[in-house]
Amino acid sequence: QQQQQQQQNKLMLAAVEYGIGTGLGSDLPLPEKKIDQEKRKNQPQYLVLLRHGKTEHNRLGLFTGWEDVPLIDVGRAEARKAGQILKLHGIEFDVVYTSWLSRSIETAWLVLNEMDSMWLPIVKTWRLNERMYGALTGLSKSMVQERHGLERFNRWRLSYETRPPPVSPFSINYPGNDARYVENIKDIRYSFFESFIRSVSHGRLELHRKFPRTESLKDCMSRTIPFYTNTIIPKAIDKGKNVLITSSENAIRGLLMHLMDIPPDRIQDVQIPTGLPLVFNLEKRCIQLLDDGVERESPTALWEQYNFGTAPELLFKPCTADPDELTSNSNKNKKKKTTQKNNNKSNNKVSDKKNGSEEKDEDEDSCFAYSVGGRTFRHDPIIRLEQSPLFDPSPSNVHHFHDQHNPNHVDDDTTIYAKIQRFRSRNMAVNESISV
Repeated sequence: QQQQQQQQNKLMLAAVEYGIGTGLGSDLPLPEKKIDQEKRKNQPQYLVLLRHGKTEHNRLGLFTGWEDVPLIDVGRAEARKAGQILKLHGIEFDVVYTSWLSRSIETAWLVLNEMDSMWLPIVKTWRLNERMYGALTGLSKSMVQERHGLERFNRWRLSYETRPPPVSPFSINYPGNDARYVENIKDIRYSFFESFIRSVSHGRLELHRKFPRTESLKDCMSRTIPFYTNTIIPKAIDKGKNVLITSSENAIRGLLMHLMDIPPDRIQDVQIPTGLPLVFNLEKRCIQLLDDGVERESPTALWEQYNFGTAPELLFKPCTADPDELTSNSNKNKKKKTTQKNNNKSNNKVSDKKNGSEEKDEDEDSCFAYSVGGRTFRHDPIIRLEQSPLFDPSPSNVHHFHDQHNPNHVDDDTTIYAKIQRFRSRNMAVNESISV
């Protein structure tokens, strides 16, 4: 016990010194970035969710879970591009939250390196780890699907409450056999069964915590959501900080399910692409993508090139969606805003009618319409470069971004400014509101 206490003290000292978390959540004092409130006054607050870049398990189609696999070159390139796009939009983070898995940590490092923000505090917590896939960890997804059928495979992989088969407590994939979890996690209760078995096996008394042997998405959310509500919200969101969360697919799916009130029976239709920054609009409670400045034939091409599952409308709210499918919070906010507007207009109602200029409720009837493709959304699913309040249209900034992705192509300043002008023209064409 004395050795464990000394080890914990060392970890806490390192956390305070280097600005990292040990999984204990809100107990650790972290160095805080001083926020210029005057500068941020007219700027939006950003909450960005980023799934780690591709790993070898992603490439081979293997269940990963808590297995700690590194990024491959493609995944590192995805993380660097994410950082470059965030920097291109002028977004500055104040704090970063990530898991204990190296693929998420490395993704955060690469993003911050591209943004010249490596010094930012990074809070690491096991509560943002990927869902524990149990006995499926390391197995081929195609093999599991062939052996057990598509229906059971999809329930194990994407459903809300179904757990995969549990891993053996003597398996190398069991977290209770990993020193990093055994020595450092203090916020899980002890397991009588595991403590008894290990005490008998080792011939001495051992207290063993109830580490997960398998998890459903619901189980995963039981640890990620309390960390978000009890730590991230009071320590960052409520203080007006810009937050980056780098984690794994199911941890992010659970967060989005909580943030957007996605029904449990629909969450299996949602998937998260690797290495793509998802900007959660705290006011409109929807997901938006960042325009990368690359010219495409259709304005919908950026959105359509990624796989968000069979129901992307759960993340990007369409105008044609049934109102019951929209998040309850969005409906409450809309009703609240409508009530406030009605109250404000009640005193001038008679004069408005006389003037024939009775105002319409934009929140109720307004939609974003693409000029190409025929798609309509309640909000623009893409944050356009020219609409980003911190976008720097200088040639050096745009030039540097495009050089990173096409080093063999060089534009002169005139060409770059022509591209910027086309950005402006394109945005004027697509950023229109129409009545549905």
